[in-house]
Amino acid sequence: MSIRTYEKHIKQANCSAGLVLLASLFGVVDDGAVILAGTGVPSGDTYGGQTLATDQIAVAIRADATSADACLYLTVDGGTSWTALKPGGLNWYDGTITNPAADDATGVHASNDDDTQAWPGPITSPTSPRNVTVTFGAAWAGGDVTFTGTDQFDVVITEVIADVAGTLVAGVKIFKSITGIAHELAGAGGAGHGATAGWGHKLGVDYELAAQLGILTVDGVTEHATWDSTYHAFNPTSLPDGTHDYTWAVAT
Repeated sequence: MSIRTYEKHIKQANCSAGLVLLASLFGVVDDGAVILAGTGVPSGDTYGGQTLATDQIAVAIRADATSADACLYLTVDGGTSWTALKPGGLNWYDGTITNPAADDATGVHASNDDDTQAWPGPITSPTSPRNVTVTFGAAWAGGDVTFTGTDQFDVVITEVIADVAGTLVAGVKIFKSITGIAHELAGAGGAGHGATAGWGHKLGVDYELAAQLGILTVDGVTEHATWDSTYHAFNPTSLPDGTHDYTWAVAT
């Protein structure tokens, strides 16, 4: 298998450090063979032995973003014999989101009746770049809600949150600042006709992701995250609560 094929696996695999993605010598990824790396987790410049089946290859990505490597373990006889190969050309970009606040359904705007289409202030921007949410009252009749603001790269954006009465609906875009909120229809107002705006737990990073792939540690422990290369963000497994530090790294 060529180094180019190895790199293809690294770019396509949704791996975190502490996991390995197994592939056959013919380059076919075995989705059912993701295993705990155990002593095979790369640490510093030392790569421990990884138990593999005969002729399997494991792709592991080191979590230390300052000098991260991709390491390919190869055995031809099973057991713990291995060879560590480091494909060239991999650079890394990393960052930390420190203690982001927990999800807050009213953090952006406490309440607005559906008869007031342009939501008045105060409007509060998220404490760190993340997605927005709307919680619609049971009798909401104001239609969809539109947010205007900037993303984590200070680009002006808008997002329309579809109207679902009686439900909290989460957006997908990342807002660093929110400059305005409005909804499309003038309702009757009154009990159950209000809505609140807040933020969710999809966290934006300050680097444009080329693929839905990254490494995340939460308070120093590696964990799975769902990556979004469209809006350059991730959904962590451990949700923000005001105490977690999220350190992320992505290949460039």
